[in-house]
Amino acid sequence: MEDTTQNEGLPPAATAGFDSSGHRNPNLPEAPPKVTDDALSRAQWDKLVDKISRGACTPFLGAGAAFGSLPLGTQLANDLLSDHERRTETKCPLDDRTNLQAVTQYIAVKRQDTAWAKLQIKDRIRSYPRPDFRQAGEPHGLMARLPLPIYLTTNYDDFLFSALKAENRDAQREFSRWTPNLIKKRKSVFDDDYKPTAQRPVVFHLHGLAEDELQESIVVSEDDYVDFLVSLSRDLARTSRKEILPTTIRSAITSTSLLFIGYSLKDINFRVLLRGLLGSLQPNGRQLSLTVQYEKDSLGDLQSYLTEYFEYTFQLNFVNLPAADFCGQLEERCRRAGVIR
Repeated sequence: MEDTTQNEGLPPAATAGFDSSGHRNPNLPEAPPKVTDDALSRAQWDKLVDKISRGACTPFLGAGAAFGSLPLGTQLANDLLSDHERRTETKCPLDDRTNLQAVTQYIAVKRQDTAWAKLQIKDRIRSYPRPDFRQAGEPHGLMARLPLPIYLTTNYDDFLFSALKAENRDAQREFSRWTPNLIKKRKSVFDDDYKPTAQRPVVFHLHGLAEDELQESIVVSEDDYVDFLVSLSRDLARTSRKEILPTTIRSAITSTSLLFIGYSLKDINFRVLLRGLLGSLQPNGRQLSLTVQYEKDSLGDLQSYLTEYFEYTFQLNFVNLPAADFCGQLEERCRRAGVIR
């Protein structure tokens, strides 16, 4: 991840994290993210912080939240494909080697095995160290300090769960049981009338978990996404048993402000997710909901159109900032309001 820290005219020795020659010194503390009013208007900040203080905000973390700690899907796709080619001594004909859905679909077809890529993803994710949750602006660490009962994510890692545990919160983990086998495989905490609270919150993995014996839950290939959306649509149409999305999770989606962190406007999977989820579960009234993702390269007119699209279709406000920068600003405002210490 490119370091965009600016010294703003200060001599190098006066900037946290740098030595007197201007080079980054890992033994010196990082400079906290610069807090400005650029991300949101004052009214929006006040409304968001108030929602958080009341437990009426639901964070929804995407891959960008772990950027810098885990490889993004584009790099993971290329690595998986290169590994497959090396092992099989073949050459993949796909034009785009960075499309994770297409790459894992190709590997599943060539190997006649849907599990291999998921096992590789699980092992690779678990081989990376967890982020420093105490670092200023680290998204998982900040989320874990907010007094919220429900956290949603499409990520496979356990970073958010681990951050909550590090804050001595009795967190629970759950995932979408989008296949019949997953429904039978493990009992859900929601089966026992579990009600998430700020002290006993839940992290719900919409697209599965990179854990032993649960890699089957990972939604990654093209077929996986189709099957997941079909199962989700059937589940949302039911009036009795709700296997994929428990009632508590549905209620959070419809009745709280959603804070999407780490999603890209360009990502078609994000739009599919919103269509499949928010389109079927209409929010109760107008809620302040945000999507935070840094688009490094300006998309010009396309970015303007996509911003209008999200605002019009899903009533989402777009914030063009790296997740860590936004979280740094949010943390400062929550401290000022006494929401966190």
